[in-house]
This record gives sequence, structure tokens and C-alpha cells, in this order.
Amino acid sequence: MWSPSTGLDDPNSASPIAQIDETTTYTVQYTDPCGIQGTADVTIFVEPLIATTTETAELNCNNPTLEIQGSANFPEQFLSWDWITNDGNILNGAASSSPLVNEPGEYMYIISYEGFCADTGYVEITSDFSDFVVSISDVQLINCINESVNVSATTSPSNGVSYTWTTLDGSIISSTDLQSILVDGPGTYFVQTYLSEFCNGGESIEVFANYEVPELFIQEPAQINCYNNEVYITATTNPQALDYAWSSLDGGEIISGQGSTTISVSAGANYQVVALHPESGCPATESVEVFEDFSTPQIASLSADTLDCLHPIVS
Repeated sequence: MWSPSTGLDDPNSASPIAQIDETTTYTVQYTDPCGIQGTADVTIFVEPLIATTTETAELNCNNPTLEIQGSANFPEQFLSWDWITNDGNILNGAASSSPLVNEPGEYMYIISYEGFCADTGYVEITSDFSDFVVSISDVQLINCINESVNVSATTSPSNGVSYTWTTLDGSIISSTDLQSILVDGPGTYFVQTYLSEFCNGGESIEVFANYEVPELFIQEPAQINCYNNEVYITATTNPQALDYAWSSLDGGEIISGQGSTTISVSAGANYQVVALHPESGCPATESVEVFEDFSTPQIASLSADTLDCLHPIVS
């Protein structure tokens, strides 16, 4: 007979089965084949199930979700897991040893072994979402050469970020939900970025435009004639132009100087120059007419005097 009988399926059996949750010493009374009675002690050691509190982990914008890990002194495949939290958020895996979470807070897990042993552990999740950074790259000037420019935002971290661009006084000519947009007007442009509830932010940039044209003048050219079969035409600008493009509107002939401030021409005609502003690339246009004069002088004929004995000399 075994005593105590706690946890034994049959205290009168020679080999009972014990189901206990703490270490217990049993005493058995027996009679040997010779009729002599005796006792013996048997100690059954029970290892307690212990849930271990793991180290604190941190959520941030580079790690917006965490797979937290519960631990115990028994192999996890033999345990039942139940995660709960009052101030965090479990995305999935609440019945596993490693659920996925995305909010700071205290997470408690209850483990049990076949319904007999149970314990509770805790994991503390903190957060620091100050590592989310939004910036906008420098933007080119809008002008007559660059009629539209790209405006681009960058974030850190960058994966999974959404973008929304707006403007009150500018002009966006592309989709507004891209990382880089195309604009064709000066103004202030705003971008709002979103990665999560905790990782988001905005930034703005002002885009400028320059449509200034240069002041352009053409000096009055000389006249083409028998003495001057080639004349010069000179343009002056303020500021100095980026380029000078000369042409003739009605069949004139440019001999040299194309692309410079001064050209030489050999025919009377209308000549035009287009000068580009050095910063804006915007054109100014001016023209001038070159005249020709190849007219011949008029010679008057006089009646001649007669030579005779009375007039031996005439003029």
C-alpha cells in the first residue's frame, strides 16, 4: 500500500501511475515472499515549468514590426502558448511561441504543459520612431530651356513608403502619388509621406522660375555700294547673351560671324538676330535692314564749238 495516495491511480497497486505537479516522496508497505513486512520510500522529482522573461525589444521605423519570442525550460513544441496584451497590438501568432507585434506595450504569455503545469512570462516592447526622416532634393530653375522640372522626395527608411504631393500655387503635371513629380510652374510644393501610424512626415520646397529676356539692340549698319561690298552688323545685349542666332528674312547673305555679336553680310536684305538670356535661356529678337546703292553718276553732254580761222581755240 502506498502513502500518501495523492496523484496515484491505484495506491494498492505494486506499480501505480503518478500524476503530480510537485516533487513527492511515497512510502510503500509490503510483505515479502517469506511473510516479512517492510517499507520503502520512492521520491518522484517534478521539474517545474518556468516561463523566462526575455529582453526588452524596440520598435522603430526601420523595424516597424517585431517577432517577439517567449521562452521556457521545456521544449516549446510540447507547450501550449497564449499571448495577450492590454496596451500593445498582436498582428498574428498569438497561439505560438513568437507572435508578430507592431505597437509598444507589455505582452504577457501563458504557457502550459498538458494541462498540469503552467506559468506566465512577460516581454516589454518599447519604441522610438524619431528615426523617420523626410527630405526633398534641390530643384532646377524653371525657365525657357527647362519648361518643367522634377521634384523628388526621399525618406529613411524608404521601403513601403507612400507619397502624396500637393500645391496651392504651383502646377503638377504628373501623378501626385509618386516619389518624384513633374512640375511646370513656380510655387511651393508639399509632400506627405506615410509608412505607418508612427512613421510619417511631411516636407515642402519652393520652386522658382526665371523668364527674363535680355535687352537687345542692333547698331545701324553701313550701306553696301561700290566702295563697300561687305558691311558689318553688330548686336549688343544686356546682360551678355548665351547665344546669337543670325538669319536673313529675305535672301540676304551672311559671310561670317554666325553665333557671335557681329556678322558680315554682302547683300542688302533684312537680317534678324535671336539672343538667349544667359540664365533663363529666354529669347529676345531684333532685326535691321541693310540697304544697297549701286547707282551710276549722270554725265551731261555739251554742244561743241567749231574750229575755224576766226576761232583757232575752243574750250
